[in-house]
Amino acid sequence: MEETRAKEIYIIDETLRDGEQAPGVFFSCREKIRLIEAMEEAGIDTVDVGLPIVSLNESKNIKNILSRKWEINLAVSIRAKKQDVDVALSCGAREAFLFTPVSDIHLNYKFSTTRAEAEERALQSVEYAVSHGMVVDFVAEDTARADMDFIIPLFDRVARAGADKIIICDTVSVLTPQGIRDLCLTIRQKMKEKIRFGIHCHDDFGLATANTLAAIEAGVEYPTLTVNGIGERAGNASLEEVVMAAGNLLKIKHHINTDKIYPLSKLVEDYSGIIIAPNKSVVGYNAFRHESGIHVDGILKNLETYEPIRPEEVGRDRAFVLGKHSGRALVRRLLQEQGIEAKASEIDRIVADVKREKESDSKGAFQFMKNIVEVFNQKHLGFDERVFWNIVNRVLNQSRKGEQKGMASRYLEDNSSLYATE
Repeated sequence: MEETRAKEIYIIDETLRDGEQAPGVFFSCREKIRLIEAMEEAGIDTVDVGLPIVSLNESKNIKNILSRKWEINLAVSIRAKKQDVDVALSCGAREAFLFTPVSDIHLNYKFSTTRAEAEERALQSVEYAVSHGMVVDFVAEDTARADMDFIIPLFDRVARAGADKIIICDTVSVLTPQGIRDLCLTIRQKMKEKIRFGIHCHDDFGLATANTLAAIEAGVEYPTLTVNGIGERAGNASLEEVVMAAGNLLKIKHHINTDKIYPLSKLVEDYSGIIIAPNKSVVGYNAFRHESGIHVDGILKNLETYEPIRPEEVGRDRAFVLGKHSGRALVRRLLQEQGIEAKASEIDRIVADVKREKESDSKGAFQFMKNIVEVFNQKHLGFDERVFWNIVNRVLNQSRKGEQKGMASRYLEDNSSLYATE
Protein backbone atom coordinates (compact mmCIF):
# COMPACT_ATOMS: atom_id res chain seq x y z
CA MET A 1 0.00 0.00 0.00
CA GLU A 2 1.68 3.19 -1.17
CA GLU A 3 1.89 5.97 1.38
CA THR A 4 1.54 9.56 0.14
CA ARG A 5 2.37 12.25 2.65
CA ALA A 6 0.40 15.49 2.42
CA LYS A 7 2.53 18.24 0.90
CA GLU A 8 0.47 21.02 2.46
CA ILE A 9 -2.07 21.13 5.26
CA TYR A 10 -5.04 23.42 5.85
CA ILE A 11 -5.91 23.98 9.49
CA ILE A 12 -9.53 23.62 10.60
CA ASP A 13 -9.98 25.06 14.07
CA GLU A 14 -12.65 23.49 16.30
CA THR A 15 -12.02 25.53 19.46
CA LEU A 16 -15.36 27.35 19.25
CA ARG A 17 -17.31 24.11 18.74
CA ASP A 18 -15.57 21.02 20.13
CA GLY A 19 -13.47 23.14 22.47
CA GLU A 20 -16.61 24.77 23.84
CA GLN A 21 -18.04 21.31 24.49
CA ALA A 22 -15.44 20.78 27.22
CA PRO A 23 -17.33 20.59 30.54
CA GLY A 24 -18.04 24.05 31.91
CA VAL A 25 -16.67 26.00 28.93
CA PHE A 26 -18.71 28.60 27.09
CA PHE A 27 -17.81 31.56 24.89
CA SER A 28 -19.90 34.69 24.61
CA CYS A 29 -20.55 36.21 21.20
CA ARG A 30 -18.02 38.96 21.93
CA GLU A 31 -15.42 36.37 22.94
CA LYS A 32 -16.01 34.30 19.82
CA ILE A 33 -15.55 37.37 17.64
CA ARG A 34 -12.30 38.27 19.39
CA LEU A 35 -11.06 34.68 19.10
CA ILE A 36 -11.87 34.56 15.39
CA GLU A 37 -9.98 37.83 14.92
CA ALA A 38 -6.96 36.27 16.65
CA MET A 39 -7.32 33.09 14.57
CA GLU A 40 -7.44 35.19 11.41
CA GLU A 41 -4.22 36.93 12.49
CA ALA A 42 -2.67 33.52 13.17
CA GLY A 43 -3.41 32.33 9.64
CA ILE A 44 -5.87 29.54 10.46
CA ASP A 45 -7.66 28.44 7.28
CA THR A 46 -11.17 27.56 8.55
CA VAL A 47 -12.97 28.08 11.86
CA ASP A 48 -16.01 26.10 12.99
CA VAL A 49 -18.00 28.76 14.85
CA GLY A 50 -20.42 26.35 16.51
CA LEU A 51 -23.77 24.56 16.41
CA PRO A 52 -26.63 26.93 15.51
CA ILE A 53 -29.18 24.36 16.66
CA VAL A 54 -27.93 24.50 20.28
CA SER A 55 -30.26 27.37 21.19
CA LEU A 56 -32.01 30.41 19.78
CA ASN A 57 -29.37 32.60 21.38
CA GLU A 58 -26.53 30.59 19.83
CA SER A 59 -28.23 30.77 16.45
CA LYS A 60 -28.55 34.56 16.82
CA ASN A 61 -24.89 34.89 17.84
CA ILE A 62 -23.68 32.77 14.93
CA LYS A 63 -25.79 34.82 12.52
CA ASN A 64 -24.19 37.94 13.97
CA ILE A 65 -20.70 36.47 13.53
CA LEU A 66 -21.30 35.28 9.96
CA SER A 67 -22.78 38.63 8.91
CA ARG A 68 -19.43 40.35 9.52
CA LYS A 69 -16.71 40.71 6.91
CA TRP A 70 -13.98 38.13 7.36
CA GLU A 71 -10.96 37.04 5.36
CA ILE A 72 -10.87 33.75 7.25
CA ASN A 73 -13.23 30.96 6.15
CA LEU A 74 -16.07 30.31 8.62
CA ALA A 75 -18.26 27.23 8.90
CA VAL A 76 -20.87 25.78 11.28
CA SER A 77 -21.60 22.29 12.58
CA ILE A 78 -24.91 20.55 11.90
CA ARG A 79 -26.51 17.15 12.31
CA ALA A 80 -27.71 15.10 9.36
CA LYS A 81 -31.16 16.70 9.54
CA LYS A 82 -33.00 19.03 7.14
CA GLN A 83 -33.95 21.18 10.14
CA ASP A 84 -30.27 21.75 10.98
CA VAL A 85 -29.47 22.62 7.38
CA ASP A 86 -32.30 25.18 7.32
CA VAL A 87 -31.14 26.77 10.57
CA ALA A 88 -27.56 26.97 9.27
CA LEU A 89 -28.76 28.58 6.04
CA SER A 90 -30.87 31.09 7.97
CA CYS A 91 -27.71 32.09 9.85
CA GLY A 92 -25.94 32.78 6.58
CA ALA A 93 -23.65 29.74 6.70
CA ARG A 94 -21.86 28.85 3.47
CA GLU A 95 -20.02 25.80 4.78
CA ALA A 96 -21.06 23.14 7.26
CA PHE A 97 -19.53 20.18 9.04
CA LEU A 98 -22.35 17.66 8.74
CA PHE A 99 -22.09 15.06 11.50
CA THR A 100 -23.42 11.54 11.38
CA PRO A 101 -22.40 8.41 13.32
CA VAL A 102 -21.05 5.50 11.28
CA SER A 103 -20.14 2.86 13.88
CA ASP A 104 -22.67 0.24 14.96
CA ILE A 105 -22.23 1.12 18.64
CA HIS A 106 -23.28 4.70 17.93
CA LEU A 107 -26.05 3.79 15.52
CA ASN A 108 -27.54 1.16 17.84
CA TYR A 109 -27.21 2.85 21.22
CA LYS A 110 -27.34 6.57 20.43
CA PHE A 111 -30.02 6.57 17.75
CA SER A 112 -31.55 3.08 17.69
CA THR A 113 -31.28 3.17 13.92
CA THR A 114 -30.03 0.86 11.19
CA ARG A 115 -27.12 1.41 8.84
CA ALA A 116 -29.50 1.80 5.91
CA GLU A 117 -31.59 4.43 7.70
CA ALA A 118 -28.49 6.36 8.78
CA GLU A 119 -27.05 6.25 5.28
CA GLU A 120 -30.27 7.48 3.69
CA ARG A 121 -30.64 10.32 6.18
CA ALA A 122 -27.01 11.35 5.66
CA LEU A 123 -27.28 11.35 1.87
CA GLN A 124 -30.53 13.29 1.88
CA SER A 125 -29.00 15.91 4.21
CA VAL A 126 -25.85 16.24 2.10
CA GLU A 127 -27.84 16.56 -1.13
CA TYR A 128 -30.21 19.08 0.44
CA ALA A 129 -27.39 21.26 1.77
CA VAL A 130 -25.41 21.09 -1.47
CA SER A 131 -28.51 21.95 -3.52
CA HIS A 132 -28.81 25.13 -1.45
CA GLY A 133 -25.27 26.18 -2.30
CA MET A 134 -23.58 25.00 0.88
CA VAL A 135 -20.10 23.47 1.03
CA VAL A 136 -20.49 20.24 3.00
CA ASP A 137 -17.75 18.50 4.96
CA PHE A 138 -19.04 15.05 5.90
CA VAL A 139 -17.94 14.20 9.45
CA ALA A 140 -18.06 10.43 9.98
CA GLU A 141 -18.35 10.15 13.74
CA ASP A 142 -16.52 7.14 15.23
CA THR A 143 -14.97 6.08 11.92
CA ALA A 144 -12.28 4.24 13.87
CA ARG A 145 -14.79 1.64 15.13
CA ALA A 146 -16.88 1.41 11.96
CA ASP A 147 -17.16 -1.49 9.54
CA MET A 148 -15.13 -0.82 6.38
CA ASP A 149 -17.72 -2.69 4.30
CA PHE A 150 -20.27 -0.08 5.40
CA ILE A 151 -18.31 3.15 5.34
CA ILE A 152 -16.43 2.76 2.04
CA PRO A 153 -19.62 2.57 -0.08
CA LEU A 154 -21.15 5.30 2.11
CA PHE A 155 -18.20 7.61 1.53
CA ASP A 156 -18.40 7.00 -2.22
CA ARG A 157 -22.10 7.89 -2.22
CA VAL A 158 -21.44 10.98 -0.07
CA ALA A 159 -18.75 12.09 -2.54
CA ARG A 160 -21.14 11.62 -5.48
CA ALA A 161 -23.79 13.57 -3.55
CA GLY A 162 -21.49 16.59 -3.62
CA ALA A 163 -19.60 16.54 -0.32
CA ASP A 164 -16.42 18.61 -0.43
CA LYS A 165 -14.45 16.67 2.20
CA ILE A 166 -14.78 13.61 4.41
CA ILE A 167 -13.56 13.98 8.00
CA ILE A 168 -12.29 10.70 9.44
CA CYS A 169 -12.87 10.57 13.20
CA ASP A 170 -11.19 8.69 16.03
CA THR A 171 -13.95 9.85 18.35
CA VAL A 172 -12.82 7.99 21.47
CA SER A 173 -9.13 7.68 20.65
CA VAL A 174 -8.99 3.90 20.21
CA LEU A 175 -6.31 3.80 17.50
CA THR A 176 -2.54 4.09 17.65
CA PRO A 177 -0.65 6.17 15.09
CA GLN A 178 -0.07 3.04 13.01
CA GLY A 179 -3.78 2.24 13.21
CA ILE A 180 -4.74 5.75 12.07
CA ARG A 181 -2.25 5.59 9.21
CA ASP A 182 -3.59 2.23 8.06
CA LEU A 183 -7.22 3.41 8.35
CA CYS A 184 -6.62 6.54 6.25
CA LEU A 185 -4.63 4.69 3.63
CA THR A 186 -7.23 1.91 3.40
CA ILE A 187 -10.09 4.38 2.94
CA ARG A 188 -8.22 6.35 0.30
CA GLN A 189 -7.20 3.20 -1.57
CA LYS A 190 -10.57 1.44 -1.54
CA MET A 191 -12.80 4.40 -2.37
CA LYS A 192 -13.75 4.73 -6.04
CA GLU A 193 -14.46 8.47 -5.85
CA LYS A 194 -11.75 11.08 -5.36
CA ILE A 195 -12.33 13.46 -2.46
CA ARG A 196 -10.34 15.47 0.07
CA PHE A 197 -9.93 14.16 3.62
CA GLY A 198 -9.74 15.61 7.09
CA ILE A 199 -8.87 14.00 10.43
CA HIS A 200 -10.44 14.51 13.85
CA CYS A 201 -8.68 12.92 16.84
CA HIS A 202 -9.44 12.94 20.55
CA ASP A 203 -6.85 12.63 23.28
CA ASP A 204 -8.15 9.98 25.70
CA PHE A 205 -4.83 8.10 25.55
CA GLY A 206 -2.66 11.14 24.91
CA LEU A 207 -2.25 10.22 21.24
CA ALA A 208 -4.28 12.94 19.49
CA THR A 209 -1.28 14.85 18.17
CA ALA A 210 0.62 11.70 17.15
CA ASN A 211 -2.48 10.27 15.48
CA THR A 212 -3.14 13.49 13.58
CA LEU A 213 0.45 13.57 12.33
CA ALA A 214 0.11 9.92 11.26
CA ALA A 215 -2.98 10.85 9.24
CA ILE A 216 -1.06 13.71 7.61
CA GLU A 217 1.70 11.25 6.70
CA ALA A 218 -1.03 9.12 5.09
CA GLY A 219 -2.07 12.02 2.85
CA VAL A 220 -4.79 13.75 4.92
CA GLU A 221 -4.64 17.50 4.31
CA TYR A 222 -7.27 18.90 6.69
CA PRO A 223 -6.47 18.34 10.38
CA THR A 224 -9.17 19.54 12.78
CA LEU A 225 -7.58 20.97 15.91
CA THR A 226 -8.28 23.04 19.00
CA VAL A 227 -6.12 25.68 20.64
CA ASN A 228 -4.50 24.25 23.79
CA GLY A 229 -6.10 20.91 22.88
CA ILE A 230 -9.30 21.73 24.79
CA GLY A 231 -12.42 19.70 24.12
CA GLU A 232 -14.62 16.92 25.40
CA ARG A 233 -13.12 14.67 28.08
CA ALA A 234 -9.31 14.77 27.64
CA GLY A 235 -9.62 17.12 24.69
CA ASN A 236 -8.60 17.16 21.04
CA ALA A 237 -5.45 17.30 18.97
CA SER A 238 -3.63 20.47 19.97
CA LEU A 239 -3.25 23.12 17.28
CA GLU A 240 0.10 24.35 18.57
CA GLU A 241 1.55 20.83 18.77
CA VAL A 242 0.37 19.65 15.35
CA VAL A 243 1.40 22.86 13.58
CA MET A 244 4.90 22.95 15.08
CA ALA A 245 5.50 19.22 14.59
CA ALA A 246 4.16 19.21 11.02
CA GLY A 247 6.29 22.19 10.07
CA ASN A 248 9.49 21.42 12.00
CA LEU A 249 9.57 17.62 11.98
CA LEU A 250 7.61 16.56 8.89
CA LYS A 251 8.63 19.68 6.91
CA ILE A 252 5.06 20.12 5.65
CA LYS A 253 3.81 23.50 4.52
CA HIS A 254 1.07 25.24 6.50
CA HIS A 255 -0.28 28.79 6.67
CA ILE A 256 0.07 29.52 10.38
CA ASN A 257 1.93 32.60 11.57
CA THR A 258 3.58 30.69 14.38
CA ASP A 259 4.57 33.81 16.34
CA LYS A 260 0.84 34.37 16.91
CA ILE A 261 0.36 30.95 18.53
CA TYR A 262 1.14 31.97 22.11
CA PRO A 263 -1.07 35.11 22.18
CA LEU A 264 -3.93 33.01 20.76
CA SER A 265 -3.29 30.30 23.34
CA LYS A 266 -3.44 32.78 26.22
CA LEU A 267 -6.65 34.27 24.85
CA VAL A 268 -8.29 30.82 24.75
CA GLU A 269 -7.06 30.16 28.28
CA ASP A 270 -8.59 33.45 29.47
CA TYR A 271 -11.95 32.85 27.79
CA SER A 272 -12.30 29.12 28.41
CA GLY A 273 -11.25 29.04 32.05
CA ILE A 274 -9.12 25.94 31.37
CA ILE A 275 -5.71 26.69 32.86
CA ILE A 276 -2.75 25.57 30.76
CA ALA A 277 -0.50 23.04 32.52
CA PRO A 278 3.01 24.47 33.12
CA ASN A 279 4.59 21.50 31.31
CA LYS A 280 2.30 21.79 28.27
CA SER A 281 4.34 21.69 25.09
CA VAL A 282 4.83 24.92 23.10
CA VAL A 283 2.52 27.10 25.22
CA GLY A 284 3.08 25.87 28.80
CA TYR A 285 4.76 28.19 31.33
CA ASN A 286 7.83 25.95 31.55
CA ALA A 287 8.13 25.10 27.84
CA PHE A 288 11.10 27.47 27.37
CA ARG A 289 12.37 27.81 30.94
CA HIS A 290 15.60 26.11 32.01
CA GLU A 291 16.81 25.33 35.54
CA SER A 292 19.13 22.32 35.31
CA GLY A 293 22.74 23.45 35.39
CA ILE A 294 23.74 21.00 32.66
CA HIS A 295 20.96 22.26 30.39
CA VAL A 296 21.64 25.93 31.05
CA ASP A 297 25.34 25.45 30.37
CA GLY A 298 24.48 23.77 27.06
CA ILE A 299 21.99 26.46 26.04
CA LEU A 300 24.47 29.23 26.81
CA LYS A 301 27.01 27.54 24.53
CA ASN A 302 24.66 26.52 21.72
CA LEU A 303 20.87 26.90 21.62
CA GLU A 304 20.46 23.68 19.65
CA THR A 305 21.67 21.59 22.60
CA TYR A 306 18.29 21.76 24.37
CA GLU A 307 15.91 23.82 22.23
CA PRO A 308 14.16 21.94 19.40
CA ILE A 309 11.90 24.98 18.96
CA ARG A 310 13.06 28.58 19.26
CA PRO A 311 10.77 30.41 21.71
CA GLU A 312 10.48 33.40 19.39
CA GLU A 313 9.01 31.10 16.72
CA VAL A 314 5.83 30.85 18.78
CA GLY A 315 5.81 34.28 20.39
CA ARG A 316 7.62 33.20 23.56
CA ASP A 317 10.75 34.21 25.48
CA ARG A 318 13.52 32.04 26.87
CA ALA A 319 14.08 32.10 30.64
CA PHE A 320 16.71 30.71 33.01
CA VAL A 321 15.53 29.77 36.49
CA LEU A 322 17.49 29.60 39.72
CA GLY A 323 16.73 26.59 41.91
CA LYS A 324 17.87 23.29 43.38
CA HIS A 325 19.45 22.18 40.08
CA SER A 326 21.22 25.45 39.21
CA GLY A 327 24.88 25.37 38.23
CA ARG A 328 27.86 27.67 37.98
CA ALA A 329 27.20 28.71 34.38
CA LEU A 330 24.00 30.59 35.12
CA VAL A 331 25.35 32.25 38.26
CA ARG A 332 28.47 33.34 36.36
CA ARG A 333 26.27 34.68 33.53
CA LEU A 334 24.05 36.67 35.90
CA LEU A 335 27.07 38.20 37.63
CA GLN A 336 28.68 39.12 34.32
CA GLU A 337 25.50 40.85 33.16
CA GLN A 338 25.82 43.12 36.21
CA GLY A 339 29.56 43.66 35.72
CA ILE A 340 30.40 41.69 38.85
CA GLU A 341 33.59 39.63 39.04
CA ALA A 342 33.74 36.71 41.47
CA LYS A 343 36.25 34.02 42.28
CA ALA A 344 35.48 30.39 41.53
CA SER A 345 35.16 29.66 45.24
CA GLU A 346 32.68 32.52 45.66
CA ILE A 347 30.60 31.27 42.76
CA ASP A 348 30.57 27.80 44.34
CA ARG A 349 29.30 29.30 47.62
CA ILE A 350 26.61 31.30 45.80
CA VAL A 351 25.44 28.17 43.97
CA ALA A 352 25.34 26.19 47.22
CA ASP A 353 23.32 28.91 48.95
CA VAL A 354 20.87 29.13 46.03
CA LYS A 355 20.25 25.37 46.24
CA ARG A 356 19.85 25.54 50.01
CA GLU A 357 17.45 28.48 49.76
CA LYS A 358 15.22 26.66 47.28
CA GLU A 359 15.21 23.43 49.27
CA SER A 360 14.10 25.35 52.37
CA ASP A 361 11.03 26.75 50.60
CA SER A 362 7.70 25.86 52.15
CA LYS A 363 5.17 24.14 49.87
CA GLY A 364 2.34 25.89 51.64
CA ALA A 365 1.86 28.36 48.78
CA PHE A 366 1.57 25.46 46.34
CA GLN A 367 -1.07 23.73 48.46
CA PHE A 368 -2.94 27.01 48.77
CA MET A 369 -3.04 27.53 45.01
CA LYS A 370 -3.87 23.87 44.39
CA ASN A 371 -6.94 24.19 46.62
CA ILE A 372 -8.03 27.38 44.84
CA VAL A 373 -7.71 25.68 41.43
CA GLU A 374 -9.68 22.65 42.61
CA VAL A 375 -12.50 24.87 43.89
CA PHE A 376 -12.43 26.83 40.63
CA ASN A 377 -12.62 23.64 38.55
CA GLN A 378 -15.53 22.29 40.56
CA LYS A 379 -17.49 25.53 40.36
CA HIS A 380 -16.68 26.95 36.93
CA LEU A 381 -15.96 23.83 34.88
CA GLY A 382 -19.32 22.40 35.80
CA PHE A 383 -22.76 23.47 36.97
CA ASP A 384 -23.64 23.96 40.65
CA GLU A 385 -26.26 21.33 41.47
CA ARG A 386 -27.94 23.69 43.93
CA VAL A 387 -28.48 26.18 41.12
CA PHE A 388 -29.94 23.38 38.99
CA TRP A 389 -32.49 22.43 41.65
CA ASN A 390 -33.42 26.09 42.18
CA ILE A 391 -34.16 26.30 38.44
CA VAL A 392 -36.19 23.08 38.60
CA ASN A 393 -38.25 24.37 41.53
CA ARG A 394 -38.84 27.73 39.89
CA VAL A 395 -39.97 26.21 36.58
CA LEU A 396 -42.20 23.58 38.20
CA ASN A 397 -43.77 26.11 40.56
CA GLN A 398 -44.48 28.52 37.73
CA SER A 399 -45.86 25.71 35.57
CA ARG A 400 -48.12 24.39 38.33
CA LYS A 401 -49.39 27.85 39.20
CA GLY A 402 -50.26 28.27 35.55
CA GLU A 403 -52.07 24.93 35.55
CA GLN A 404 -54.01 25.88 38.69
CA LYS A 405 -55.03 29.19 37.13
CA GLY A 406 -56.11 27.35 34.02
CA MET A 407 -58.19 24.92 36.09
CA ALA A 408 -59.86 27.84 37.93
CA SER A 409 -60.72 29.57 34.66
CA ARG A 410 -62.23 26.41 33.21
CA TYR A 411 -64.26 25.88 36.41
CA LEU A 412 -65.67 29.41 36.18
CA GLU A 413 -66.56 28.91 32.52
CA ASP A 414 -68.23 25.56 33.19
CA ASN A 415 -70.19 26.90 36.13
CA SER A 416 -70.82 30.45 34.98
CA SER A 417 -74.58 30.19 35.63
CA LEU A 418 -73.94 29.79 39.34
CA TYR A 419 -72.36 33.22 39.41
CA ALA A 420 -74.77 34.99 37.10
CA THR A 421 -76.18 38.24 38.49
CA GLU A 422 -79.68 39.58 38.05
